[in-house]
Amino acid sequence: MARSRRRQLDYSPCDDVIFAVKDLKSDRPDSELPEDLLRPAARRWAQGAGKTLGSYSQPNRCPAAEPTFSCTARCFKHQLCHANEGAVFRFEGHIAQNHFYCLRVQQAGECPANGEVRKYRESAASSKLPAISTEDRRRIHAAADSLLQDFMRPTPTAVIQRLGSPPVDAAQVRSVLRWRREQHGDCTATFRASESDFTEEAERWANVDSNPIYLARWTLNIFCWAAVLTPFMLELVRLKQTGRLDGIFIAADWTFKVDVMKYSMGLIGCVVRRKLQRNWRATPWPLVAVLTATEELAGYKLGFDVLCEALKCYDLPDPVAVSTDYFSGSGGVATSKWPRYAHVQDLWHLRRNLLKNDNAADSCNGLQKDWAALRAHLHGKAKSRSGPKRSRRPKAKRSCLRI
Repeated sequence: MARSRRRQLDYSPCDDVIFAVKDLKSDRPDSELPEDLLRPAARRWAQGAGKTLGSYSQPNRCPAAEPTFSCTARCFKHQLCHANEGAVFRFEGHIAQNHFYCLRVQQAGECPANGEVRKYRESAASSKLPAISTEDRRRIHAAADSLLQDFMRPTPTAVIQRLGSPPVDAAQVRSVLRWRREQHGDCTATFRASESDFTEEAERWANVDSNPIYLARWTLNIFCWAAVLTPFMLELVRLKQTGRLDGIFIAADWTFKVDVMKYSMGLIGCVVRRKLQRNWRATPWPLVAVLTATEELAGYKLGFDVLCEALKCYDLPDPVAVSTDYFSGSGGVATSKWPRYAHVQDLWHLRRNLLKNDNAADSCNGLQKDWAALRAHLHGKAKSRSGPKRSRRPKAKRSCLRI
């Protein structure tokens, strides 16, 4: 049996780039080793250069005075490249001035000019779907990132429209987007690159006595958090100490949307009645703010769990009543948290309901007009069948004059 010959590679300089160490560490927040920055830097270069690389080797220490590491990667765009007959890249990187990462790129070999684009191998689950090329998969991810940066949801229809020509099969677009949501959620690469800033800011407000907010819980995966608004909690404590806190009446609503990524924000507040200018007014004091990717049961539980812990921390009584909207989700979670409280469904989303009422009024007016026209039409038919009615004129009185 003939032994396969090892490929001889002759590398030539290709590119020299510099990245910020802070940005590269956001890709690997769990490691502080300098060799762990090499492959994230190589992937960032490949993404910027439009290369489809794979088979990244383990970083090796180079015999240099400064700690330099190297690794290799192969092009996976074409079928021949996947068979190790295309371009091979070598990366060398080191940290400079503790803040910059210098990456040197070398290339050996060339990709075929008109080679066949490699297609993913079909699995048992996707055997009925048409095969998709690596380039089309990259285009789908780029279109989804572009939509999210424009504050639009990357739905399959929107991604297909953003892709343009050449088109990609709709079933494959849905498959790629489904995998994307399971792995990364609905967020862009730029959004994920800010994980280090988010972590730094979250740790800044992690103290229970921090003011004006206390970030009770947060997750780095999809940037969800629940915060306690400390000044309003302290004001409730002051009302209790002065004997003016008869009870805590809670109002909770999750109908808000933030501009960033269209995340769902829930606010849990305390309704306080105050006498202002001889009139009693109800003022909501926000106690807990919750931010989640979508409005779901986990967000309701997160908000009420944080509120319950905050009330115990400040030695405040349990709520007397909780007002929610007419959706059973948030009310059910509050009932499980405080079984003896009074649950009142009396929150109306005025902006939405006014629009609905206006639409309903328009449709009602349209029905009334149609019904009036139908009645007039039927009345006209009835008159034509019975013929014209004789008018009853009053008879003239006969004169009784005598001559």
